[in-house]
Amino acid sequence: APVLDDTLQYIVPVVIARPRRLNVLAVWTHRGAYRTHSTETCGYVGQLHRALSAYRDFLTESPSLVIGDFNSNVIWDDDHRGHSHSELVARFDELGMGSVYHAGADESHGSESVPTHYFRRQRARPFHIDYCYASRALLAHGASVEIGSPDEWLALSDHMPLIVDIRG
Repeated sequence: APVLDDTLQYIVPVVIARPRRLNVLAVWTHRGAYRTHSTETCGYVGQLHRALSAYRDFLTESPSLVIGDFNSNVIWDDDHRGHSHSELVARFDELGMGSVYHAGADESHGSESVPTHYFRRQRARPFHIDYCYASRALLAHGASVEIGSPDEWLALSDHMPLIVDIRG
């Protein structure tokens, strides 16, 4: 089992042991979630950069998923120089992981056609800030993601659920 990094307050490693081992990093990047680091270097996307460093071995030892509310997108890269979303995508690639949504939709980051979040539940303020990254082996076997419909979910949350299907 991985050693929990308690400076990453809302990022938690989980091991699913059966039927086959799957390592999962559950993510909620949250303003002010760090107990020991400044928000300047550990804003939303910075938190996930730190998590990928802290859990690198965990994410590379077995097929893995990193899933949740990243509160991040390339459209805000200029606000996060040195810890941008584009740099995060590159780090996932170095770990042998890719976005399940982007692989299936054949869309580039920042040009997503399906939002995962509606700021303050306003349909006029959609963003794509929730993700599921999977090991390439899982992507190769047909991992897919469905994003919940705002007609069904917006009354319950400003985030739409990610329903992930892992085959293999």
